[in-house]
Amino acid sequence: TFRRDITEFIGSRWAQQQDFNLHLLSHDRDLRTFEGIVYGSDATFDPEQTRKMFHLFFCLNQLHHHFVLLDRKLITETDFEELVTPTARLICREVTLIKYIVQERGYGADFAAKILPIIEKVEP
Repeated sequence: TFRRDITEFIGSRWAQQQDFNLHLLSHDRDLRTFEGIVYGSDATFDPEQTRKMFHLFFCLNQLHHHFVLLDRKLITETDFEELVTPTARLICREVTLIKYIVQERGYGADFAAKILPIIEKVEP
């Protein structure tokens, strides 16, 4: 039951974070405020670039969710690759920006080592 409880908690927390992220995208003012918190109030704010980064961030969060399932041995390596490949294909054109987001937005080294080669390998 502990394993089930922790899995439910992770899923719930993930959903809450995605709701928060979606809220930030709803208004440029909120997006600007959050970017100021993350990068400092003096940072340049480009709404289009910031939205692009947030959309990639959402996709990376989906991939990270599958990574957590793999890490907890709730899915197999084969399942993981099948689950992440469609999303990786959608975002693979932005590999440079993805690498930056993975580094800057708190993803761990294990996730980066697992997902970046997949994103670099797939084709749109």
